[in-house]
Amino acid sequence: MNKKRLIIIFLLALLTSIIIFLLFRRNVYIEIDNFSNKVNVNSTFNVPNAKGYYCKTIFSKKCIEISKYIKVENNVDTTKIGKYEVIYTLLYKNVNKYKKIKTVEIEVADIEKPVIELENSDKLTLCPNYNLDKINDYTITDNYDTNIQNKVTKYIKENKLYYSAIDEAGNEALVERDIEIIDNKAPELVLNGNDNLYLYKGTAFKEPGFTAYDTCDGKLNEKVKVEGSVDVNTVGDYNLTYTVVDNSGNKQTKKRVVHVYDNSIGTNIEKNSKIVYLTFDDGPNAYTQNILDTLNRYNVKATFFVTNQFPNNQNLIKEIYNNGHSIGIHTYSHQYKIVYNSDDAYLNDLNNMDKVIYKQTGYHTKLIRFPGGSSNTISSGNKGLMTRLTKKVTELGYTYFDWNVDSGDTSTINSDKIANNVISGIKRFNNSVVLMHDIKYANKDALEKILYYGLSNGYTFLPLTEDSYTAHHGINN
Repeated sequence: MNKKRLIIIFLLALLTSIIIFLLFRRNVYIEIDNFSNKVNVNSTFNVPNAKGYYCKTIFSKKCIEISKYIKVENNVDTTKIGKYEVIYTLLYKNVNKYKKIKTVEIEVADIEKPVIELENSDKLTLCPNYNLDKINDYTITDNYDTNIQNKVTKYIKENKLYYSAIDEAGNEALVERDIEIIDNKAPELVLNGNDNLYLYKGTAFKEPGFTAYDTCDGKLNEKVKVEGSVDVNTVGDYNLTYTVVDNSGNKQTKKRVVHVYDNSIGTNIEKNSKIVYLTFDDGPNAYTQNILDTLNRYNVKATFFVTNQFPNNQNLIKEIYNNGHSIGIHTYSHQYKIVYNSDDAYLNDLNNMDKVIYKQTGYHTKLIRFPGGSSNTISSGNKGLMTRLTKKVTELGYTYFDWNVDSGDTSTINSDKIANNVISGIKRFNNSVVLMHDIKYANKDALEKILYYGLSNGYTFLPLTEDSYTAHHGINN
């Protein structure tokens, strides 16, 4: 048999074997439903559904479903970005030749864009050159990035404001809103102090200052122009005009009048004019200097009934005296149980304070004010004490003073309320002895308002002397 014949016989045998294999082959296979191989991070992953089949021959159209024999191995972790596999294994009748394995690759990725939510979508009015970094009327969240708040950018294009944010995976969120760029509002200009200032002739004028602020341009103090001048040596009214213009040309103007006057304290009092005696108790302390500065600015003299409650401020007694104010004795200790323990206890306290005043000023005052006033009931435990003390101090040459106008500064820190209490009080009397306390911080602003009202309405402010109106209360003990 020749070589060519052998090859033909071999090929016929191989073909016969293939046909027999195909005719009698038993086949299993796996079908997987359509799915996306990319899953969003932090989402729920559902394993793609799969079906298994067993077919007797390749040419047979009769197949049976054997999906129940499929086992699925799923290692997809949607909390972590990465690539994972889902493995399907079909083993029919536990026979290896009927075994099929199919692998599906799943990628967990950040495919969701951030979410920007505006507080409202109304049209926004912005100033020219407005700093967009100041706009925080939105919230932003992302399904994966934790620092997405720092990735928001804002820009303006064709009268729209755009909010943009791109997360680490490149997903972009973009929100827009309508805007109008305009500045038609005048700056705010506030004058420090009062619009009317009173200046004693010859006293240096110190500009109280001002604050200029614009919603678009910010602080504009350096752009304020002041027109007008004050001749402190000539009595008269002097007008000062303050003007500020913002970068868009909006202008604001305010005016102040400085009244230079020349009425000597205690003289030239007009007939029927109302007299006001401002008195300050319980100091001096750290706030006393504020009161002195305000009184000096208006060239008004007052009376200070001093104590030794704050020994470190004793030097202010000398300053009070040097500035021409009256000084009276209130107490040394200001402890009612000590002061009103007996006649001698009160007099000892009085003498101790007199020594402090003399050390600072070189003179002995004859003005006093009883703690709580001559009508106090604190001394009621010592029957008849106030009756004896008022008589005794008078015999010793002292003049004691109560008050007929109470500022109420011990029960409120509202300077407007304190000022209103005094103003309404002095309206009722021709001679007003006003009770205030220089240890109350609110009296700095309250005093400014009181002096402004009084000087504007013809009141005369005087310090107490031994001959002044005493405003005595009725003695209750």
